[in-house]
Amino acid sequence: MKRLSLIVFVLSFTFTTPVMAMDKDGRYMAAGYSCGEWVEIRKEDGWWSTVLENWIDGYVSAYNTQTPDVYHILGSTDKESVYLWMDKYCQDNPLNELPNGMLELTIELWPNRKRTQDD
Repeated sequence: MKRLSLIVFVLSFTFTTPVMAMDKDGRYMAAGYSCGEWVEIRKEDGWWSTVLENWIDGYVSAYNTQTPDVYHILGSTDKESVYLWMDKYCQDNPLNELPNGMLELTIELWPNRKRTQDD
């Protein structure tokens, strides 16, 4: 019986379908935070600000691995500059969602991206 249960358990994973975590328009949500909330959290400069910065770092890593012709979207831009860019974007667009800002940033950075490790 244990063997049958193990086989059923393993087979259940072979029949699952991968799902992208996005809405019908291809947009993602970062823990439900708006740009207005980003601005307020960044003013406090506490641990929650670090959590949101880590979300941005993860976004960049995912973008780098999932986007063709990209080795590193930031090119020569450092992470602190990205956080400052997001600060300004969110101050100007407090009702937008964080992923909208990251989309705008990646569009802006696209021409200067690293396409290979040697760029």
